[in-house]
Amino acid sequence: MYLLTSKAVTVKIDEEAIRFADEMVKLGLAKSRNQAFVKLIMLGMERMKKEVDKKRKVKEIVEKFKREGIPYALPTAKDVEENRE
Repeated sequence: MYLLTSKAVTVKIDEEAIRFADEMVKLGLAKSRNQAFVKLIMLGMERMKKEVDKKRKVKEIVEKFKREGIPYALPTAKDVEENRE
């Protein structure tokens, strides 16, 4: 099994997901509906880890900029006007 320790949670699942879990059980891919959902969640977590890592890195950079300021100077209106001439 995937989890060393587990906790029960209540979630609402749509009919399509329930039918899919039931099919996994019928095909022998899972021993129970519960195990089918655990497998689906674990596979989904693996896929989402990259997205979460990206978002976490962006959040860290934004928080650093908020604390320390942006590490480079942005152009001002004066800079733009000088480059027009």
